[in-house]
Amino acid sequence: MAPCILLAYADTNRDLPQLKQEMEAINRILVPLENRGFIKIEKLFGASHEDISSILSAYSERLIIFHYGGHANGEEILLEETRGQGAGLAQLLGDCPRLELVFLNGCATVGHVRRLFDAKVNTVIGTSALVADKRAMEFALGFYQGLVNRRTLKRAFDFAQGVLALKAKKPPACFIHRGISLENTAKGGPEEWGLYVREEASSSGKSSEHLNWRLPYFREFSLPTQIVRHIGNFKANRHIASVLSEMCRYNKDIYTQMVQVKDGVEVPLDSSRYLELVIENFPWVVGSQIQLLRQRRQAGPLRMQQLLCTYLRVTQTLFFILLSDLWENIHAGAEVETKGLLGTLRVNGEGNCRHFDYVEGMLEVYRRMKAAEFPFFVPELESLCERFATTDSPLKLVHTYFQGLRSSEAVPSTEGDCEEAEKRLALLLRRAAFLSNYSMLTVREIQVQQPRFKNKQYDLEHGLLNGQTGSSLAIYEDPRYRLKNSYAHSHSVILAYREEDLSEFLNLSPFIIDVNTFLQNPTPDLYLYGFEKDGHFHYLKADHDHFTALDNQNGMDIMDTSLTFRQYEEGENDRQKQQLQAIADPYDFFEYHQLAAVEESPKVFALLAEQFELFLSDFTPRNTGRSQND
Repeated sequence: MAPCILLAYADTNRDLPQLKQEMEAINRILVPLENRGFIKIEKLFGASHEDISSILSAYSERLIIFHYGGHANGEEILLEETRGQGAGLAQLLGDCPRLELVFLNGCATVGHVRRLFDAKVNTVIGTSALVADKRAMEFALGFYQGLVNRRTLKRAFDFAQGVLALKAKKPPACFIHRGISLENTAKGGPEEWGLYVREEASSSGKSSEHLNWRLPYFREFSLPTQIVRHIGNFKANRHIASVLSEMCRYNKDIYTQMVQVKDGVEVPLDSSRYLELVIENFPWVVGSQIQLLRQRRQAGPLRMQQLLCTYLRVTQTLFFILLSDLWENIHAGAEVETKGLLGTLRVNGEGNCRHFDYVEGMLEVYRRMKAAEFPFFVPELESLCERFATTDSPLKLVHTYFQGLRSSEAVPSTEGDCEEAEKRLALLLRRAAFLSNYSMLTVREIQVQQPRFKNKQYDLEHGLLNGQTGSSLAIYEDPRYRLKNSYAHSHSVILAYREEDLSEFLNLSPFIIDVNTFLQNPTPDLYLYGFEKDGHFHYLKADHDHFTALDNQNGMDIMDTSLTFRQYEEGENDRQKQQLQAIADPYDFFEYHQLAAVEESPKVFALLAEQFELFLSDFTPRNTGRSQND
């Protein structure tokens, strides 16, 4: 059953004109999540004591937010024709085990905080002064807009404060406050909201867990029996196709692609489409590897290698997301222990790249973020890392299994071995299914457009980097997709909560890149960071398997940040350039000047090298300087 949010409002004095407007506006903000089955909204306008008691009784096991709007003070909230005592309200709310937040949007409600904490409510938003009716509405709308856009509770609170600061004007001489006692309202006064965390949660180290809480962006879901039966008819990849059940929990749109309605009855589409849907709805860096699995259906060494490569690509992508998140915090000046971190995370040479453990790298970053109490941009990664770190957990066993395959001299590849590997890979993909509800985008150039008397908009040359466009990824041309009200970083691959809103995103450069951004080619071409060698940073082509790319079997599967435009266009990667240097005779005019011309050509990936240097600088402990160990 979907978790519940209760919006309770009371305007007994009929003097709060913004109150009903606030409830309706918050409902409009939240209803898209309700329509997707993520939450349930209960609304009470003119709420009485009996109304609230009845709803809390019915939804006690599902309530996650209780929001009150109306007249209040530190002891009571004013309900329809009565006053609700704070002690009784706290007792009722304390019996709701999933409750994450009590938001009391009235005057001077901070007096309720201690009673709510005593009732084991962990987080409360209250006020320590009189609050104006309109300003209270603006703060509440900003807060719920932040939550719906996947901000954490703390970041949504900060966002709401920013909304008030943006709209700040000199208050009128007299305005209505949300207080039970309206004496001295003409004086106005500070409008101070506070976000309070229960002391016991702080002392146990769980304060960050509550402040980092977000609205649920998934729903309980299982595939209908007839669809499961169809999946059971598969041979190779049937376990991969079953990942759809988990992906549908996060993205309802996926399920609508699996069925069609005939005469009012849901009929599953042909099951041969199911694997394609898995490919299409993961970011392309992962989806392209599953596509290779579809091509290598026959049991044997090639299929086993691709199962291993898909595991590597999934863990590599998750590692880069988490590493980018940590870097954002460090570069912003947050306090974090960086000693020894670079020594753990640096990938030196092709040999190290073949054996680098991306899960261990991810856990190292996770431990630093947890110690520093950083919020996770992708909150699902926190619980995923906890599973990887737990001895004998299913996900830890998956990690151990595939690491064993990597270290084995003779990898078993019978039909039974391939099916066992596929089962374990499917478990990892189910845990990473949340990626299907994020947007990975390439962002190139950004232009500002502001015609006269119209709001500013940003024209982004960008495109979606998942398999919904198949292997032919493309840059948008339609203005409906290009024009945004907010912008992202240019020359970057980013991860966003929603493609429609780029006010919150995570920059994944220089770890995941679109090389054609730098070459001014129209079609995206993704590469992932592989290793560092001789001061250059080398990348592997995203839609080839890990080992084929490392062996450079296709000429430009490896590229590095020292390449010039001419070298890239002519397929002269780092290894070929070294061979050219080795055979060049300084007395041979043609060979000597051919090499010189190559060196004089502009280095198109210099920006990536600069970003890596900044990364190394930010991760170097300030008090010790860079060392070989760091």
